[in-house]
Amino acid sequence: MKKGEVLVELDPRDLDAQVNEQKAALNSAVAQLDAAKAGLEQGLAHILTLQATVESDQAAAEAARAQADLGAKDLKRSDDLYDRKVISSQDLDNAKASAKASPGNTKF
Repeated sequence: MKKGEVLVELDPRDLDAQVNEQKAALNSAVAQLDAAKAGLEQGLAHILTLQATVESDQAAAEAARAQADLGAKDLKRSDDLYDRKVISSQDLDNAKASAKASPGNTKF
């Protein structure tokens, strides 16, 4: 044996196979992470949509309550005017019908 002579030559195929296996595992983990991120973003978007729906429904309910309160106040005024003989019974009936027809009205 002489100095600089190759003693053993290693077969790189086993090492290459391990490297390729680790690369595949990394790629799989990255794909799983991307899928988890996409699922999270979709879930957050759904939550935001639900929050917007709740806020919209709350605003609609508040508007209906305000409309019903206005109808009740208008009816009270009409009752007072009728008691003082300022409006006719037909006007009072119209005020009652209007109050019943107001959105959110459950009192009449």
